[in-house]
Amino acid sequence: MYSRLKSEVLIQLDELFFFYNLTANKKLPVIKGISFKINAGQLVGVFGPSGSGKTTLLDLILGKIEPLSGNINISDDLISYLPQQPEKLLISHMSVENWLQFIRSKSKLGNSQFNELLDEILNDWGIKEFKLQKIEKLSGGQKQRLSLASVLLRGSRILLLDEPTSMVHQEMKKIIIQTIKQYLRKFNSSALLVTHAISVGSQCDRIFELFDGSLRLAGKFQQHTIYGDFVSKPFTLNIDNWGRIVLPIPLLDKIRIKDTVKIKVVDDKIIILRTDEI
Repeated sequence: MYSRLKSEVLIQLDELFFFYNLTANKKLPVIKGISFKINAGQLVGVFGPSGSGKTTLLDLILGKIEPLSGNINISDDLISYLPQQPEKLLISHMSVENWLQFIRSKSKLGNSQFNELLDEILNDWGIKEFKLQKIEKLSGGQKQRLSLASVLLRGSRILLLDEPTSMVHQEMKKIIIQTIKQYLRKFNSSALLVTHAISVGSQCDRIFELFDGSLRLAGKFQQHTIYGDFVSKPFTLNIDNWGRIVLPIPLLDKIRIKDTVKIKVVDDKIIILRTDEI
């Protein structure tokens, strides 16, 4: 069921099925006939609500669980994986600075490549501000950034990222995704990112929705301009093929949206309600 690829397709799944055994006679289908491939240089996103099977999909690719049927083909032996719980990748009693030096000793990157990427991450991701602290003293968002930095700095060609930005603010999400995409292009690598947030998924090169055990392509996002009742200028909003609106980061920050929002239509305007109005 597992094999190596020799082309620039780094990950390929063919007709993958997986069921959980609830009882001796009852099975819960979680993954139903999933097929897709990820080329070198691509960031592919899979979004869906909690419990939709996103982490199960990663576990199948990692070989942590066996599929009922189907094929998993990968092109490289070294896969870097970011779990939802960042503590799983870190050694809590170490300082951030010492931990990054430990990662350097394990990295496939050349010294100059490592230094260049490290400098970018330290400054752009705000890690420089807490690099002298012990890991055990960090907040959840700081640990998540450090864990993701560790994954990139290892220099793997295949990255599997489980909710990599769930603990950071909206502007930092955007910065992190841009760093990941630059890394993939520079090192001819690929990444599969799973998330419950469509605003993160919309920044990927391709985005799928995991729904009822199957993947459906969300496609490219169409650009539309609409007006909010509390902003001074129009915003360009993303609307996917299923009619869902992806709000821009400045607007998310302004109205403090997390996962859901209410809207109402008045005359020719779509009014987005603040969270304290819901």
